[in-house]
Amino acid sequence: MSSPRAETKEETVELGVEELNSEEVETFHLLESFGLSIDTINTFIQQQYNLESLKLVERKELEELIPAPLSDRTKCIAGLNRWRKNQGLLPVTDCDCRKQSPAQVLSSVAETITRDKCTAAYLLNSSGKGKAIIQRYQESTFLTRSDKRIITHLVVDEFIDRFGKLTPSELLIRSKDLHELFPNEPQDSWYQPANVTDSSGKKVKSLFD
Repeated sequence: MSSPRAETKEETVELGVEELNSEEVETFHLLESFGLSIDTINTFIQQQYNLESLKLVERKELEELIPAPLSDRTKCIAGLNRWRKNQGLLPVTDCDCRKQSPAQVLSSVAETITRDKCTAAYLLNSSGKGKAIIQRYQESTFLTRSDKRIITHLVVDEFIDRFGKLTPSELLIRSKDLHELFPNEPQDSWYQPANVTDSSGKKVKSLFD
């Protein structure tokens, strides 16, 4: 006589997995609560992530695991941070904390979670990609479209991962910071308040929109 299958409120067969064990069902429900797509959840299940490994996974792994859509990655990191916080665990970070001592980890996290320290310059210089862009700009004084997209991701999405929200005043501060870092890029190309319009009356678009 065959054993009964693990049931979920959504048929787990939709994940592309014939049968989920109890551990996988727990992982499924957690990731589902973050609002992730079925494809993304399926990737976690196929790579054998469980609740214990989700307590340890860091941003670099998540970037490799969820290259697209970026919205799923943002939801996943925000969800993991809320879940970890409720369990008294450290949030998702850019560093490989498993190679650091507990004191180094706590020091790093204490620094990164301070809201006023998460400036555009801080976030860019905390990232290998951000540092590389700054160095290239110092040599060429030019940003490519790809550079700008990466900068926007690092400056906006990284902050949202930590705090869940950026206010208009904080966006304006970041646009000023970026203009100082990249003087050839107009400040209003990064961010314009919602009430700013051009001569035709249309809202001025910016990279942070």
